[in-house]
Parts: sequence; structure tokens; C-alpha cells
Amino acid sequence: MALNRHGDLLATASEKGTLIRIWKVDTPNPTCPFMFRRGADKAEINDLQFSRHSRFIAATSDHNTIHVFRIDMASASSEANAQEANAAVMDEEKGEGQKKGFFSRLFDSKSLGDRALKKYNVPSSSKKICAFSEDEQTLIIVSQEGQYFQKAVEDGGINGKSEGEQLLTANMQ
Repeated sequence: MALNRHGDLLATASEKGTLIRIWKVDTPNPTCPFMFRRGADKAEINDLQFSRHSRFIAATSDHNTIHVFRIDMASASSEANAQEANAAVMDEEKGEGQKKGFFSRLFDSKSLGDRALKKYNVPSSSKKICAFSEDEQTLIIVSQEGQYFQKAVEDGGINGKSEGEQLLTANMQ
């Protein structure tokens, strides 16, 4: 779970770690204008981080991946569609919804469940945390093992494996 710096958006991950939801929480009745699809396989979400102006959110998982999603409040889905789709997804997670092709039909018909803008595979078996640079152009990733990565957020480049620099070394005595 993560709260943006203005306190009006809350990010949550589903129990299975396959969905990231962005909640608008600065009203008496919070809404879910965004739902992002992280992947199909169950994963433990280790970190969720908003960028400075909440244009992006990054999610790290135990699958050695970091997903970056674009948040565009100007094109947010209508409140009714988002709430209806969120209820349907919750039913699916409880095993009460349709099984085959559910997500494809839901996401196509509701324009929800956007895939990641970027997906990076980071060669580290330990937990990772991330942060965005001040200008929101760079994603900074640090692993528990002391590896440091910097990736462009909107470079139009290829997703893929990241090469890191070892910043910290364990001093075992």
C-alpha cells in the first residue's frame, strides 16, 4: 500500500499481486479510477511508489520485476465503470466470477486493467525498493543486496533485463 505525497491517491495491490488499484481517497466516498494489471501469476508485491506529481506508479515484486504504470487523471475511466469493474474483479478473486477469458472481456469492455508502461527484470533475488527522480524521468531501484539501477521512465526504449552497479558490499566479520 502507498499514499501519494498529496494524500489524495492510495495504491493497493490485490491479495494475489496481479492487480494494482489506485483509489481517489480525498472524498467521503473513495473511488477506484484506475486498475492496472501487473501479471497473471501470483506475486508478492514488495514496494509501491508514486512519482512526485503522481503521473506514474512503480510496483516491485518477488518475481524480480518492476512495473511502471502511467496515471492520467484527465482520462480516468468514469466512476460508474470503474466501480462496476472493481466489483467484478473482486468477485473473480473470490472465485465467484466467470473463469475463462474473464479479464480479457472485462478489460476490453471497460478500458481498465492497463498493462505496464515499462517492465524491468532486475537480476536480484532479494527485495527491491524504488523511487522516482525529482523530474519523474528516472526510476531508481535499489536491491537488498546493495545493487543500484537507474532506468528511464519514458524513453521509448525496450523493456528488459537491467544491469546494475554494486554500491554496497556486505562486511561479514
